[in-house]
This record gives sequence, structure tokens and C-alpha cells, in this order.
Amino acid sequence: MRHCTTFFVSIILLIFAYPCHGSDIRAKTAKINLGIAASLHPRMSLFDFQNLGFFKVPLGLSSEAFSEAVARSAVAASSQELNKRLEELDGELSEVTRKKQALFQSSANAEPGNEAARTQLAALDEQARRLRIERSETEFAIEHPELTTPSETRKILQEIDRELMDVVRGIATKNGYDVVLNSTFPVPFGYPLTYRTGKEFGRGVSGLEQQVFYALTANHEDTNQTQTKEDRFSIWLQLTGHPETQRFLPLQPWPLVVHGGESITADVVRTLYTRYRISPDIIETAASVISEYESSSPPIPGEN
Repeated sequence: MRHCTTFFVSIILLIFAYPCHGSDIRAKTAKINLGIAASLHPRMSLFDFQNLGFFKVPLGLSSEAFSEAVARSAVAASSQELNKRLEELDGELSEVTRKKQALFQSSANAEPGNEAARTQLAALDEQARRLRIERSETEFAIEHPELTTPSETRKILQEIDRELMDVVRGIATKNGYDVVLNSTFPVPFGYPLTYRTGKEFGRGVSGLEQQVFYALTANHEDTNQTQTKEDRFSIWLQLTGHPETQRFLPLQPWPLVVHGGESITADVVRTLYTRYRISPDIIETAASVISEYESSSPPIPGEN
């Protein structure tokens, strides 16, 4: 996702739709907390925030069936091809290192300011960087066979992004909103680098259990659950509302200035849940908790 696209789309969807009458410029404005809407997308219930991948199981399973499906996906995955690719990458990296050493030696005897040598060295550095990234992602696939690969994860996150923005635009058009503003607190840019793995790119956040959210969207009542649905939704919003968690969501909200407007966050989540055939009871519970969460959120800096 391009930063400039996110900037304009998430802040002003229909900025050029202002109705003008002489010098009188008015616009029907809505606001949405894209962070909430993204964290509550049904497909995010499969996202492992610690290891940054999606569990390769369907939506809507019971708690027991979910655990069994995850175990099966881990056993079914074969690492033979991945290990072979890892060996190939090691060989390619060694070859790049050999070429760099040879280039250094030849450059030592060349005239100062050899532009061709610098260009070749830069190309080799870039090749090595790409190979290291692929190696890191291949290692991830071997270590976490139950999760989508980093490239698959980025693809799913982009699909969630597009679907969410499609719903936002649809609701804006349906209700005649000229402008839609994003009320989410900004987070550091890093997408999609944060979805690559290895020491160079860091890891996700621990202590965020996605099965709490998965169970809510699965339409299966857990008889052992002592917390109410409202409590579980509230806990999920609190956990995913932290800046360190927000940066792993599909959307990178920017900037944060919002003034006025009617919130359509609950409408967006309601439409998404209806599309995914989640039970009406869960839909209304989510909408109610969202409304309460937004109304109790701390004031945004700069908003009067």
C-alpha cells in the first residue's frame, strides 16, 4: 500500500464532492475510526499478532475445531522444498559475496572515482538485501507452517484494506456524505516492512490472543466462557487500540485531525459482519460496544 494513497483515502474520501452555492460551501461530513474497523474485520480473527501471519483455517469454527484445524495445517505442511530453497539462497548469497570481494580487489587497482565499480557494488548490495529478505521469509515459513507466509500475509492485509475502504465508500455514498474523516490516532509508518520477518524487521506483539475475537465471529457459543460478549469485544478493542498493536493492522491511519462529523464505524463493521454472515446478535453487540468505545475515547489533540 502506498503511503500517499493511504494518506488521501483514509482522510478524505470524497473531498471534491462539496456542494457549492456561490460562496456558500457546505459538506455533510462523517468520521470513522479506521483502527477499530480494521481490528474488527472478521478475517483479522485469524491473525497471529505475535508472529505476524494468518492461521490457515476457515472462519466460523468452534474452539475445538479451530485448534484441530491449526494442528492439521502444521502437520500437513512440508518443509522439504523450503529447505531446498534455503540452501539455494545460501549459495546465491555466497556468490554475491564472492563477486563483491572480486570487485573490491579490482577496484583497488583501478583509478580513483571509478563510477562503474560503484554502480556494480550498489547492484550487488541490493541483490544481497533481497536475498536476505527471501531467506528470512523462507525461514519463517519453515518455523511457522500453520501460518501464511509473509508474502501471503501482505496479500491478505491488502485485501482487507481494499474491502474495508470499499465498504466505507459505499456507506458514504448511500448516506450522502461528502467527506469522510479518519479519527484514528496516527501510528509510525512501516507497512509493509513490518510484515517481513527476522531480526532486521522485528517481531509482533505478545499477549494478544486472537481466539478471543475468533470465537465471537464464529457463531458458536462457548459454554465455558464466563465473560459476556460485550466484555470480550471491549477487551479486544482495548488490546488492539494500543499504538504498538495498531501498526500491525492493515491500515496505517494518517493524519489524526478530525473536527465534527457523524461516526460510521459501527455501520462499516455491521456491513462487514452481515457480508460474512455473522449472527445478528453478535453484529448488534459489536455495534453497541463500538459506539460506547468511541464516545468514551480521550479527546484527540487539536480537536476543540
